[in-house]
Amino acid sequence: IKKIQDYGISVHGAFMFGMPYDYFNSLEDHSGKKIVEFCKKNHIGIQPTCLSNLPGSLDFIEGLKKDELIYGNPGSMDYFCSLTIADLTESNRKIPDSLFNSPLVVFYMLYDTMNKVGSYFNTLSLVYFMARKAWNMPTSNGLRNLKERAIDAFAGVGFQLGCSAYFELYKELACSTKWIKGTFERLYDFEKNPDVKKLFDKHIKSFI
Repeated sequence: IKKIQDYGISVHGAFMFGMPYDYFNSLEDHSGKKIVEFCKKNHIGIQPTCLSNLPGSLDFIEGLKKDELIYGNPGSMDYFCSLTIADLTESNRKIPDSLFNSPLVVFYMLYDTMNKVGSYFNTLSLVYFMARKAWNMPTSNGLRNLKERAIDAFAGVGFQLGCSAYFELYKELACSTKWIKGTFERLYDFEKNPDVKKLFDKHIKSFI
């Protein structure tokens, strides 16, 4: 990563949540914290998603056979309505035991990680870091033209700002409005594990 950045190339990481090796011990102790440490250490933005069975994949077909799709089978209204948002920002498959089989836990891990990496101050730090790298390692056009060199630097800035926009998306999805339930409230209502519901009882109120 460092070698790529030294050439003025902006980098971001695509991370999946809900993997079998993920862990969740508490709101403050989960595998997303390791991702935060990795991103900050390497000065990279983040593009997160929850592990899903993509339509047409072998996992998707297997999930159909075992009736493991959370939002219903293809052809059902529940599945149709979930396609625009849930399959892109939530998990539509059975959640691992290590995460209490809970979509709420997985979405919280993603959101908490985004909150740390995509925060305003961390984004500013990434923007400055990448602009400096790009300025110090200009393209061939940038070597001959100051304007081109500035454009190269701004390209690095724009890339990191684009990554931070993911957090704005997830904030909008997470919070409820008077017209529709946000992801946190909806998954909290969907949650079947009483211990998980108790754990999130206070946390969820700030999103309603």
